[in-house]
This record gives sequence, structure tokens and C-alpha cells, in this order.
Amino acid sequence: WCEENYVVSDYIAEFWNCLTNGMFVIMAAFGIVNAIKHQQGKRIVVCYMGLLLVGCGSACFHATLKYTTQLLDELPMLYLCALGFYSLVEADR
Repeated sequence: WCEENYVVSDYIAEFWNCLTNGMFVIMAAFGIVNAIKHQQGKRIVVCYMGLLLVGCGSACFHATLKYTTQLLDELPMLYLCALGFYSLVEADR
């Protein structure tokens, strides 16, 4: 791990890792709004929702460093990769 625990805040284990996950949330929300606005389809919206889930789960993990929140960090990443691959394969349909 590259960041010392509980240095910046007594309540958040890895403060900067937790804070920078906010960019995932902001960019995903921006993507969802634009995908709906430009009618890009449900597949794109769902991919952005997966990215939003990755940002939230990763922030939870870096805030607590617990095993259960580690699953919230890693599993959405795997699911998003699978969903992205599926979206590319099914792009013609």
C-alpha cells in the first residue's frame, strides 16, 4: 500500500485514495446524463452505472479497509470488465 493509514483523518483510513474516487463518481454521473441526453442506449448507461459503483465501492474500501468493503471495491471492477466486453461483442445487435 502506498498511503499510510489514518494520517489525514481519524475516521478515514486512506484519505487521499478515498477522496480521489470521487472523480469516478463525478465522471460516471456525467456519462449517464450525456448517454441519456444523446440517446446512446441502455447498454452505455449501464456501463456508466457500473463505473459509478466502482467509484463508490472503492471509496468505501479505502475509507474502512475492511474485508466486506474490499469486496465492494474489487467485484464491481470485475463485473464492469465483463459488462464492457459483453457490450463490445454485442455492439452489432
